[in-house]
Amino acid sequence: MLSTNAQAQITVDDSSFTVEQLVEDVLIDSPCATVENISSFTGANFGFNGIGYFESNNSGFEIDRGVILSTGNARSAVGPNGPIALSEGDNSGWGGDSDLGSVTSTVNLHNASYIQFDFVPTIDFISFDFLFASEEYTEAFPCTFSDVFAFILTDSFGNSRNLAVVPGTNTPIKVTTVNEGVDLNNDGDFVDIINQVSECPPRNPNFYNRTIRPGGAAPIDFNGYTKVLTAEGSVVVGERYTIKLVIAEHRDGQFDSAVFLAAGSFNIGGDLGEDRTLASGNPGCLGVPITLNATVGNNPTYTWKKNGAPLAAGDGTTIIAGGAQLEVTQNGTYSVEVNIANGCSSSDSINVEFVPPPNVLNSVRLLQCDDDIDGFSLFNLSEANSLISTNAANETFSYYLTEQQAIRGDSADQITNFTAYANPTVQNSVVYARVESITDCFRTSRIDLEVSSTQIPANFNLTYTACEANDVDPTDGIASFDFSDATPQILQLYPVGQNLTVRYYENQADALSEQNEITNISNYRNNSSPFRATLYVRVENSGANSCLGLGEHITLIVNPFEPIEFEDEYTLCLERGGQVLNLVPEDRIETGLKPSDYTFQWYTGTAPVAGNEIPGEVDTSFLPDAPGQYSVLATSIITGCEISKSTSVVTSYPPESITAELLSGAFSDNATIEVTVVGNGTYEFRIDNRDWQASNIFTGVSRGEHTVFVRDLRMCDELESKVEIVVDYPKYFTPNGDGFHDSWGITGSTNVIITQILIFNRFGKLLKDLGANGNWDGTYSGKQLPASDYWFKVHYIENDIPKVFNANFSLIR
Repeated sequence: MLSTNAQAQITVDDSSFTVEQLVEDVLIDSPCATVENISSFTGANFGFNGIGYFESNNSGFEIDRGVILSTGNARSAVGPNGPIALSEGDNSGWGGDSDLGSVTSTVNLHNASYIQFDFVPTIDFISFDFLFASEEYTEAFPCTFSDVFAFILTDSFGNSRNLAVVPGTNTPIKVTTVNEGVDLNNDGDFVDIINQVSECPPRNPNFYNRTIRPGGAAPIDFNGYTKVLTAEGSVVVGERYTIKLVIAEHRDGQFDSAVFLAAGSFNIGGDLGEDRTLASGNPGCLGVPITLNATVGNNPTYTWKKNGAPLAAGDGTTIIAGGAQLEVTQNGTYSVEVNIANGCSSSDSINVEFVPPPNVLNSVRLLQCDDDIDGFSLFNLSEANSLISTNAANETFSYYLTEQQAIRGDSADQITNFTAYANPTVQNSVVYARVESITDCFRTSRIDLEVSSTQIPANFNLTYTACEANDVDPTDGIASFDFSDATPQILQLYPVGQNLTVRYYENQADALSEQNEITNISNYRNNSSPFRATLYVRVENSGANSCLGLGEHITLIVNPFEPIEFEDEYTLCLERGGQVLNLVPEDRIETGLKPSDYTFQWYTGTAPVAGNEIPGEVDTSFLPDAPGQYSVLATSIITGCEISKSTSVVTSYPPESITAELLSGAFSDNATIEVTVVGNGTYEFRIDNRDWQASNIFTGVSRGEHTVFVRDLRMCDELESKVEIVVDYPKYFTPNGDGFHDSWGITGSTNVIITQILIFNRFGKLLKDLGANGNWDGTYSGKQLPASDYWFKVHYIENDIPKVFNANFSLIR
């Protein structure tokens, strides 16, 4: 039957072609092959057919058409990748293949499909292109399930070998040998064991193509597949071989796999290789012939052409090796047709471009200044590049001790420290540069190294100072310098008429190698050397790239400055009438600087501005008498460096008095009170040990005595007051005449109107009516009552609402 799907998937036909047709007309499809004794095996006896023909159907699948071998139904390979893995033939009795197990050292195989045929080659090698896919490319299966494919080639003596191996190895193509690894927790280490399942690292991931999540769009219904690989091997012309293309599942019949064999990928030779062009990155070097090799076995004939025309004298070609090879020295498109026998032929073409070798001077001269007088110095050999070639930016340079080493270009002979190369002999030495336009397309040039004495006098020095106080951080020893006027002063040391360049560096190594040049000489910051920096000067003849002067000739000094450390804001505490009480947080605004080291001038405003001086205020500290902005200018007596700082002065008023009033909750442990403060300031409030708050209302206040605190937000002053702010009653009294607790009555009445207080014994007998605010002495009808518990009832009005409160107390004698 023919199975098709949407355009984004391949199509598979498992019934229209016989196995003979699949081999002769699809897989081989060449007169260069003699094929006999075609046979096959799949799961037909168990209701499955794993052999069929496929086409990419414009799905983007990597092989356009060919033959599919599957461990399930071939037609099930049609995409997309379903959410349920293909596991066709599981527990069906569909067996494995002993040849596959033997040649790949894989045991316990199931659900094998193969195509086998005999082949007599007319050329000395064969190859097929294929792609391996599997449902095992998911979860941790690539660590343990080795579904496998082999291309078994057996000669007439019974010797077998597997051609379907990982390129460059003898490793068979399996799920476990080509994969992207298993990283269950995505931490990148591939070594964890999670829920008793082990991760495993990638295996030959450069030959793996893609993984498709179950349910994802894909041209085929498998969880992953490899790149297109090639099975290839040499053969003996005229000898009979048996070829077996076989695939099977490992360990069980679940999670199917398949191999896709490219139609017509059987190759008889004559391949000229990839184009040799500038665009492909591998052009030839002009003057060095390129040899094109079309060699195949069995005595073929070769017909060569250049740009579609037969070869001709003077066209830059030479036929060699009996016509199997062609040497070319010119740009062009070269083609070859190889005829073997009986209509067996092959053809190929290749585009060839040549680039010229670099255009270099035979020798150049690098002049380096001696950093002392010993005749040795350090050279940056790359400074010779622009002297050697005008196209140096597009060429590759390497350096060697001898010309022969430069010609060989062995990396082991290269001078590696070429940016700080010490001349091996006094004053004059020689090295050689190898200059390449492309790999192995080169010329060499000699570099003469000469050491000369600096022409800048040893005692020449220019010193620049800066005041640290003017910088962002006045304590780090770093400031900005402008030493741009040093260049004309240095140039005056040399005769006029020379093309000289003056450059500056932070250290000797940079000056010698001409690296990390200081370019911002009008705004240079001495970050690498706080407080004091010495810079190197290098003078060059720009045309010859030669050093004429070198040494430490610039000194930068940062004059230190102590910081002014007063506050950014102060508060003048005032009385209600405006009289100044004091300044907080300190009595005066103190600079912290010594009058023996600095002079001072105080100003009004945020910066010292002429005309805003405060007359007579020239001390290290200042006491303002009004709010506003103030600043000070401190000048170092020794260096003349100046530093300034400003502060803001505001006013505030301390609290004068405080009162508290009950808002609600008489006789309650959950009362609400309000605190009132007299004063013109901004205040915050606290009761007992609670936190400070902006509100003057407190809730949840218990009965009894409390302490209320009020303070000015700017800390001018703080008041406290002990207040009985909740209506309460004594829990006991002792009427014994000692002057302590001799009577009982209601205490506190803020915001409450008491209308009547009644006293009862425990049997409910009224003993005393105290009226609105009376006290009881513990008698009834002139007689002292015994010690006991007594009850009372208070009638009162709170917030215009009549209320009654009942409770008891103790009389103690």
